[in-house]
Amino acid sequence: MSTRPSRDLRRAADLAALREHRSTSPAAAHAAIARELWTAFRTLGFTSGRVLAGGEDAATFLGLAPGRWPGGASGTAVVGPDHAPVRPLNVHPGWQGPDEIDLAITSMPVNDVTLRDPSNIVARRADQVALAILTVRGTRPGGLSALLASHDLMDDPVSIARREIASMADLVGAVRLPSGAHRHQPGTDLPTDLLLFRRRHPGEPQRGANFETAPGINLDGARVTINTYFDTRPDRMLGRATYDPTSPPPTNLALTGDRNRFAVELRAAFEQLTAEALHNGLTMTPAREPAPSHGIRPNAVNDVDRYLSRGQRLRSGPVTYPGIGLSGWHGPGHDVQGPASGL
Repeated sequence: MSTRPSRDLRRAADLAALREHRSTSPAAAHAAIARELWTAFRTLGFTSGRVLAGGEDAATFLGLAPGRWPGGASGTAVVGPDHAPVRPLNVHPGWQGPDEIDLAITSMPVNDVTLRDPSNIVARRADQVALAILTVRGTRPGGLSALLASHDLMDDPVSIARREIASMADLVGAVRLPSGAHRHQPGTDLPTDLLLFRRRHPGEPQRGANFETAPGINLDGARVTINTYFDTRPDRMLGRATYDPTSPPPTNLALTGDRNRFAVELRAAFEQLTAEALHNGLTMTPAREPAPSHGIRPNAVNDVDRYLSRGQRLRSGPVTYPGIGLSGWHGPGHDVQGPASGL
């Protein structure tokens, strides 16, 4: 008789994990991540420009102080050298401007939730794939984008989505965060990845590290897929990789780290990442004159917001993804004056 949990048990476990996710705040971890992200952005050449942030804790990643976010799924602000938004924040939907995002940060849906039901894993991965492509595509050539995603976005053996991203952007670098980095609750211990991309100008050669492939490796006597980037740079994984027998294969990876050293190890990994990027010339570059348009260019920024706001449901039950349009934000954009958080 099979010892594999039934589908009903797997779905019940997923719902319990989602409840833990929604009831526990990742604010402290996200603030630490945001500090390192913005240090990297500045090192790689960002001085000022239009910034898009979307997903859970978007205000934190944009640099606003807590409590200055009215509930939209994403927002843009013109951020200056002192990091204070120099114009009021605009919360989407409602921004109808051109595709002029210099820097984009997207925190993917339920990225740290350990899902057990394969249909839920596939549904989340599909959402994250779409958002990853939209975020990178919505950034101007020469601009930077950062994604906070579940590790299986990179470890999925099917590489179609990563090839699509690689066709328009270089991977500046990545850091894999350990299980439980965001929340210290059962069910919220999936390893997550911080991914930095630079959108190439037309005609620029591809210069970033290989991240398209995810071969299988032997781990604790089992076969697990892991992205080539992390397989060749184990120091960018903040912990010890182990096989997780409780999750569906082949991306069933756990990453055990030292919670007390998370901030120190995160900073060291970002210092290595930015040094490598500077050496390879993967820095932010000024916008160039746009090529003549032969039609209406889609507004990728609003596409990101619509995707974040649509109230996507998990297939296992009537629970919406946490942090994605839970407030039902609709209507025109609103300007919000708020102090920066001092990133």
